[in-house]
Amino acid sequence: MAEVNLAYSSLTIGSDNIIYEGEKYAFMNFGTTSGMTDSNILYGTFPEAGEILITEGVANQMAGSAEEAIGKEVTVDVTVDGESLEKSYVISGIYSAGQAIGAFESVYMSAESFETLTTENNLEVEPNVIYLVSDDPENTQAIKDEVAALGYRGSSADALASTFTQMLDIFTYILSGVAGISLFVSAIMILTVLYISVVERTQEIGVIKAIGGRKKDIRRIFVSESFLIGLFSGILGVGIAYLITVVGNIVVENLFDTAILNMTPAFAVFGIVTSVIISMVAGLMPAQKAARLDPVEALRHD
Repeated sequence: MAEVNLAYSSLTIGSDNIIYEGEKYAFMNFGTTSGMTDSNILYGTFPEAGEILITEGVANQMAGSAEEAIGKEVTVDVTVDGESLEKSYVISGIYSAGQAIGAFESVYMSAESFETLTTENNLEVEPNVIYLVSDDPENTQAIKDEVAALGYRGSSADALASTFTQMLDIFTYILSGVAGISLFVSAIMILTVLYISVVERTQEIGVIKAIGGRKKDIRRIFVSESFLIGLFSGILGVGIAYLITVVGNIVVENLFDTAILNMTPAFAVFGIVTSVIISMVAGLMPAQKAARLDPVEALRHD
């Protein structure tokens, strides 16, 4: 029902290094390749005997770029069970697991290479991580239940995905609330601006009425202004949202190896139309006030 992969992983600070051309390059996470997939390989291939995988940050530090690091022979200096172990390896590939802002630069080798390393140094190290690979997604929960019954705790990809989805939902609700408040405040601001415009242009309105301008003509002037305010505001907002989407996707791809932000033409049109509608609704009251002004009183206004 499940394939069992034994693995080793350790997290250290400052004690593990890659040595290349006499220079030391620190990394924080050292482990074996059990449980990894080809989708995580940016460049190169999975390591065989005498080879290692490194993350892009380590590659950039030591060789200037990920591609240049492949094929380089380096010395790996790691601490295992309190013992410092050194051995030369060839870099076979560059690995990405979506580490948060590159905080966990890592080095990986096959379980067989790790066993060889420890055996050569007379160390007996037990695996500290077990990966259970289900032959059918429907068996995942049953495997988790059996693991829990044995007194262990595990996490599945489905559980992690569910947690991530819940976080995204919460984030979406928060953004929706902020957007709703922003729209309400925007409507008030447009209402205020147009009211001020009516007051400042009272004499102009009086002149238009004195030469035969009708109420609906005055109303159209201010409704048109509110339409233009909404249109240009919507276009500006869509432009900013697009830039945020581009930058956000770059960050998300570095973290999770996927893009979750999507600005479609339908979203852009919806944003612009919503902006125009809210602006025109907010402009109705000032437009009505301007249309009702008495031309004589308007001309006397100072």
